[in-house]
Parts: sequence; C-alpha cells; structure tokens
Amino acid sequence: MRAQPGKQAKSVSHAEGASHTHQSRIIIQHRNKQTRMIHTEQLVDAVIEGLQDKKGQCITLVNLTQIDDTICRYFVLCTAGSPSQSQALARSVDNKVLQAGGGHPATVAGQHHSLWVALDYGDVMVHIFLPEERAFYDLEHLWADAQLTEIPSED
Repeated sequence: MRAQPGKQAKSVSHAEGASHTHQSRIIIQHRNKQTRMIHTEQLVDAVIEGLQDKKGQCITLVNLTQIDDTICRYFVLCTAGSPSQSQALARSVDNKVLQAGGGHPATVAGQHHSLWVALDYGDVMVHIFLPEERAFYDLEHLWADAQLTEIPSED
C-alpha cells in the first residue's frame, strides 16, 4: 500500500506472516497528527452504512483478501442516480467513517464531474458510479476469483 506525503495509511497485521483472512487494522494519520485506528471490517461496515443512508443502489462488496498482490483488501461498489447523488454518497461515506473512528480518505478522485467517484481508505476502495460508467468499467469482474456480496438497499 502506498502512502502519500503527510497522509500515511498502513495496514497492520496482528501477527507476523498472518494470513489475509486475519482481521487487520487501518491506521490513518491526519494533518493535525492525531492517529485513529479502525479495523478493516468496521471500515467496510461504515462505508456500506454511508451508502445505504443516501439510497445508494446495487451496492456490491468485492472481497480481494484471498487474492495476492491486489491494490487493497476490499472494493465497495455503488451506483448513484445522478452526479449530485454521487457527491452526497461520498460525503455520507466520509461522515460514517469518521463517526466509526476512522479518518478521511487518503485520496478522493472524480468529484468534479461525479461520473465515477473513488475514495481510497487504504485497505478499502469505494467506487461510486453513474449507471453507464459502472456497466462500462465492470469492476466486479476484474478479478474472476474475487468473492462478490450483494448488499441489500435500504428503502
């Protein structure tokens, strides 16, 4: 995992050489040097809650923990109905992660046009798409052996 200057994110295993199925923690260092710790699974739960709160559709959890050399441990994918909903979903995710004890994403990309917004939380990457972009990029099927979990929408 790569950290950007001033914003360090690193995965910490509980034991040296622990398997990928072992629960890990994310350590996020903020600009004010305050460090917060949150377990990866708690981070995933907070992300999903943030997406559900703003009526994100077709939420899919892509589990990459059993695949070697991936950029992260989980992708969380979501479809938004409009660019303004994409922005609202990204803000909601950020707020829920902060409430859960995590920090802001290391990087946020795509908010200007909001066709595809990506939030990088280190071990968890959040992708918020408009329907056409989601169908075109088809990230769910980038890894044939990734475990996919469809998350029900909260109506």
